[in-house]
Amino acid sequence: MRVERFHDRDAFAARVEPFLLEHEAENCFFLGQIAHLRDVGDKVLVAAIDDSENVAAVATMTPPRHMVITRGPGEAIAAIVDYFIDHRIEVPGIGGRRASAETFAQRWTAATGIAGHLHVEMRTFQLTTVIPPPPAPGKMRLVEESDLDLLTRWVQEFRKEIGEQLPVDDSREVAEQRIRDRQMVFWEIDGTPVATAGAIGPTRNGIRIVLVYTPPEHRGRGYASNLVAALSQQQLDAGRKYCFLNTDQANPTSNKIYTALGYRPVCESIQIMFDRPGDAR
Repeated sequence: MRVERFHDRDAFAARVEPFLLEHEAENCFFLGQIAHLRDVGDKVLVAAIDDSENVAAVATMTPPRHMVITRGPGEAIAAIVDYFIDHRIEVPGIGGRRASAETFAQRWTAATGIAGHLHVEMRTFQLTTVIPPPPAPGKMRLVEESDLDLLTRWVQEFRKEIGEQLPVDDSREVAEQRIRDRQMVFWEIDGTPVATAGAIGPTRNGIRIVLVYTPPEHRGRGYASNLVAALSQQQLDAGRKYCFLNTDQANPTSNKIYTALGYRPVCESIQIMFDRPGDAR
């Protein structure tokens, strides 16, 4: 088993996409990442290659964020861990299907002496047919450049709620890119936005619904349900076979909402963060 690192987007895509498409919903993050990847830059893109020259596992990381890894045999996961250690690449955390993430974390901890802790448990959903929710007042509209400040604030608030402590400048960069690529929508009532969501990372047959956020003062009124339903239907009408969506398993409200809209669970994953020296928990 060997590990190959890629510094070219097209070479990476050609090598790993057939493997990723074997489980398209499960690997929607990776496939979507490849689709919108413009510059490899400081990203770490690796694949474990078996003795038959087949891809056995894929892992990617955009520092300072945690690494994500696909399913794969223990030998492939171990080879990726060893590659990161041998090349002195710091890994702040690992996310993926439970077996892969736990295997990675155990070997990383044993090799480095750095402890890890479970940060979040996630569930991936797939939708093929929208079940309309009870109607709410308002309508969906595209987020525009004039909405940048509001979207930036909501992106930052969303990240804070899910435990991502990132600089406001980073949230603004995300908002700018999403607006530029026409990927974000609002649910709006009489000219006032009350919820937001986005559709990013197209795969061969689907797309991910992300950044579903309603400010606390507007919650419980069905705005997010209607927005996700409208956005999902828009994507299906545009020719997508599926919409994908990831949720925190600890949030029963969102899981119930998405299930009611027609989203069905596909797989579960976890994120383990590694403790840096001096971290207080």
